[in-house]
Amino acid sequence: PTVDAPPDSGASYYRNVESFGMVLPAARLARIRSLRLPVTPGGAANADRRWPLVLFVHGWQSRSDAYGLLMMELASHGHVIAAVDQPWQGRVVLADGSVTGAREDQFTDPMAMIAYYGADVSAVIDRVLREPALADRIDSTRIAVVGHSNGALSALTAGRDDPRVTGVVSLNGWDPAFGEIFAPTQPTLLLRTPTEAAMTDAWLARQTQASEAVL
Repeated sequence: PTVDAPPDSGASYYRNVESFGMVLPAARLARIRSLRLPVTPGGAANADRRWPLVLFVHGWQSRSDAYGLLMMELASHGHVIAAVDQPWQGRVVLADGSVTGAREDQFTDPMAMIAYYGADVSAVIDRVLREPALADRIDSTRIAVVGHSNGALSALTAGRDDPRVTGVVSLNGWDPAFGEIFAPTQPTLLLRTPTEAAMTDAWLARQTQASEAVL
């Protein structure tokens, strides 16, 4: 779905592509820099109806930038998408200008960590619903949270603790204790990739080929 386009059209595939300069070859970096998402930044939405809100939470050692295509796909189906960059799950710039890394030793126990990230998602819901530009565009009775990997813990916890969340999607989330810890009351979808035993050389080759096609 990405397209080659002039730099001033569409939206960047990655907002902070230069941050990958230390790990990607120059040619690969230039290729990513040239990719644009076929959307209109700041474009006007249909003012005659309200749209469901979907919050997306990234995985461990990642950021929302890495999921641009998925969020664009969700938005194309008529959802307002709010990307949640969670401190301590990846490199996130805080309000004071400091940058967090991926670490967990600041939490006293796993349940405290899970509660923190669930509350973080709820805080973003609060902020989005207070945003004047969005207040008349969002259907606050239809709020879902999608999370990948560790972000799925955030999504499931928000679904457990915040009654405004009416749907949850866990993408490759840590769910061995799913029923015991989260016990969801709203529609919840758990999606997992094949187990390690099922990841054959052919399957891995297809994933690599798909990634190379994008990058």
